Amino acid sequence: VVDMEAAETAIRCAVDAAERMAGVRAEGVIVNLTGGRIASHRLSAGTIVGGRAVRASDVDYALDEAAVASARDGRSALHSLPTGFALDGSPTARPPIGMVGNELRADLHIVSAEAAAARNLILAVERCHLTVEAMAATPYACGLACLVEDEMELGAAVIDLGAGTTSMAVFERGRLVHCDAVAVGGAHVSMDVARGLTLALSDAERLKIHHGACVSSPADERETIVVSHAGEDGARPTYLPKAHLTRIIRPRVEEILELARDRLTAAGYGAVVARRLVLCGGASQL
Repeated sequence: VVDMEAAETAIRCAVDAAERMAGVRAEGVIVNLTGGRIASHRLSAGTIVGGRAVRASDVDYALDEAAVASARDGRSALHSLPTGFALDGSPTARPPIGMVGNELRADLHIVSAEAAAARNLILAVERCHLTVEAMAATPYACGLACLVEDEMELGAAVIDLGAGTTSMAVFERGRLVHCDAVAVGGAHVSMDVARGLTLALSDAERLKIHHGACVSSPADERETIVVSHAGEDGARPTYLPKAHLTRIIRPRVEEILELARDRLTAAGYGAVVARRLVLCGGASQL
């Protein structure tokens, strides 16, 4: 958020449209966070059981210890997700409640964002007289919305192509295992079109939505699009082949996907991306 008034106006318009479609009045909202340098890190913490059966309180204590250890300067935790447990060194996927052991350890996957970015977004929402009930990382929410249980279990990567950012989430064994984001998205494609064809940004956005694509077809050289250059209101419109627009869009989309691929490969999830990849978000329609 760089302009609080513009953000407040956008939020009010979005909530008003949602209320009209749903026929209800919204007082509380769950806010998706895309910016703020979303990142994943993993922590482990444990507690001494002392040879008795593990209770639910022991599991809660181990998770709380890991969550406390996750506190970092300038960052706010969005999600604290248990990824595994170990009782006396023996790993278990589920909490070993009722099993006897001496030491219980819990592994946590922490999804965090910059605290300042989260606070500014919360402030913008609260200025619209709405209560923020919870915050969620956008790629996590996209995965929950788009993937079926089998895809989460077998492994899948979700790439959300937004306007200003492209965010990624990796699911394996039925849970979120990694989150990341890069500050490039569909708005950069619109900027490339505006610069390449000397258009106003609004005209470039409209041209991208109606005619934009990153995969060319044989008909693109024959199909023409009408372009009115910026600052030439009285001039005659220019006719260009659709292939020219595709040649402007394709390099930026390739750059976005390569950045996402490299970040996921560096995190050790290249094999998951190769098996199953789901694209969502507005720019994915390119």
